[in-house]
Amino acid sequence: MATWLALTKKELRLGWLPFLIALSAMFITLILTVYQSARGDFFAEGLLIFGVLAMLSTIFYMSYYLLVSLARETKRLHLWLHHPLPGSALLLSKISSGVLYQIITTVLISIPVLIGVILTPEIIEFRSWFDWGATYLFIFIHLLLIALHFCVWLLVFWSLFLWVKRAAPTFLSVVLTVIFAMAAFALYSWFSTTGVYVALTHWGAINVENLLLSLNITLGNLSAGAEAFTIYAGHYVYQFILTILLFFLTAWIIDRKVEV
Repeated sequence: MATWLALTKKELRLGWLPFLIALSAMFITLILTVYQSARGDFFAEGLLIFGVLAMLSTIFYMSYYLLVSLARETKRLHLWLHHPLPGSALLLSKISSGVLYQIITTVLISIPVLIGVILTPEIIEFRSWFDWGATYLFIFIHLLLIALHFCVWLLVFWSLFLWVKRAAPTFLSVVLTVIFAMAAFALYSWFSTTGVYVALTHWGAINVENLLLSLNITLGNLSAGAEAFTIYAGHYVYQFILTILLFFLTAWIIDRKVEV
């Protein structure tokens, strides 16, 4: 455990630069948005739009973080693979570091969202701050879960690339990995339309009646309110199991097919 914690601390230290780069890019975009919005006399609306779009974009933050980290490891792969810890522990260290930076980034981005909501009661209206908190927590958790799912898929394709690279040139390895990724997503897209997928995921219906129901959005003459919707416990269980399987598949490829 001490070895894994030391490795995670190292990952956090090395991940500081990618975190600052992403944060700086968002801060510059925020400044430009505020400047242009203030000139056009729609400061609050511009701030709100920026905050919402930036927050939604965080589903890609962990993948960006891992791409930078994995690119670094690829350059000195022999050193990383000969670490005494197994592949699963090495990958978990990277994911844990990415999750922490993802949470920090999302919380910071939430600040302009909150300010925008406060300044635009005529656009977004909640019955109470409890409703705002419940809605925010719901969105926050789902953004994190989606980002985690994306990053595990990224790890799978990265491990396959390393495996193929042992027997083929780099360019051909990239092409084959891209082809495999496209085929995998096409197959998954087809499977998600089958009755088997529905049976695996559409159980344990949860009617979300109080969450988001107090949200009213008004833009000019257009007005919309959130309605009750249903989420399925089966979908969360399915995605959780799939993510775990993909993670251990990646660890197996790293330990058995890439490490020499």
